[in-house]
Amino acid sequence: MTFSVIVHPTAGQFEAALVGAPEVSATAATRALEVRRGLAGLFGKFRDDPTLREICEEAYKERDADIRE
Repeated sequence: MTFSVIVHPTAGQFEAALVGAPEVSATAATRALEVRRGLAGLFGKFRDDPTLREICEEAYKERDADIRE
């Protein structure tokens, strides 16, 4: 799975934020941010977030519609 991120300098480091969800971010000393760092901290973090559930349901509807076509 691939996610779009925006990387920008901040306070002498670099921050990568998930497009559409800027609260999902990682900060490191170089632009070479580790993917594992960003993902490892997310597991289960948004499990009770109703917005995420809505996004997933819409994505599944679109996926299922594409499969039927």
